[in-house]
Amino acid sequence: GTPTRDDLSSMNPNYLEFKFPLIKSHPWTKVFRSRTSAEATDWIGKLLQYNPKSRPTGLQSCMHPLFDPLREQGATICGSKPLP
Repeated sequence: GTPTRDDLSSMNPNYLEFKFPLIKSHPWTKVFRSRTSAEATDWIGKLLQYNPKSRPTGLQSCMHPLFDPLREQGATICGSKPLP
């Protein structure tokens, strides 16, 4: 959707007067295919915040439940290659 005035200020305070067209936001579940997991759509939604301070840090992203399978003993890449 259209960024709020606070979002604009957090991204670049020099463009507060820029007028964006009003666009209604769509839920990520409608943007991505139905086979996209709830964890993936949650993680993407957190990453794609207008306000940089609202986005997760790299470490917070690594701790997201989407990546839980990578922390399991014997986890593999593409179903066959072991993790480094």
